[in-house]
Amino acid sequence: MYAYINSTSGSFVTYVVDVSTPTAPTSVGSMPSGSGTVNQIHVQGRYVFTLNYDSDLLQIFDVGGGYI
Repeated sequence: MYAYINSTSGSFVTYVVDVSTPTAPTSVGSMPSGSGTVNQIHVQGRYVFTLNYDSDLLQIFDVGGGYI
């Protein structure tokens, strides 16, 4: 089980965190999220869709089924 968490300060990054053990979450990767804070994240199959309203940016990441 994975959580997708956005950074809202410093560098703008979406982190992928393995939360299969809730008492010991583990960071397993990250994705650049452009020049502002991501407002929405959606996961569909092997794809992660991030939407940034400030920069009118839609990004699609193929996470290869590893972080679903």
